Amino acid sequence: MAKKTKLFCAITVLAWFGASQVSGVFISATAALGQGQININAADYVMPGCRSFLARSKKEDPFLQGRCFGLVDGIALGLAKCLPTDVTLFQIMRVVVQSIDSQPARLHEDFRLLAGEAMVKAWPCPRSSKEM
Repeated sequence: MAKKTKLFCAITVLAWFGASQVSGVFISATAALGQGQININAADYVMPGCRSFLARSKKEDPFLQGRCFGLVDGIALGLAKCLPTDVTLFQIMRVVVQSIDSQPARLHEDFRLLAGEAMVKAWPCPRSSKEM
């Protein structure tokens, strides 16, 4: 059973890495078109979508809302063993937004890392008996 869990974690990490690489290609292509250098993984780029998603705003950019939702959902999937079974994605998103908003000096950093930090801080992973 432990091998299946490790395999699942490895597959999740690889899928997450692959998705981030595709995003990087998209950004490089956009920059090459003369639209400027934008880092769609930076927290200052993703957070407006997160905030408008939480506000349930239909006027804000749906792409940014979906980007935030997808990133948070993917990170939560990778940390599924750590999260309570009854926590909702909306609750997770609220924790992530509050955490990142409380650290404005870090908005230039990668949203994915900051979101992961927020989740682990809010819901620390239990240590297995093998690690102790």
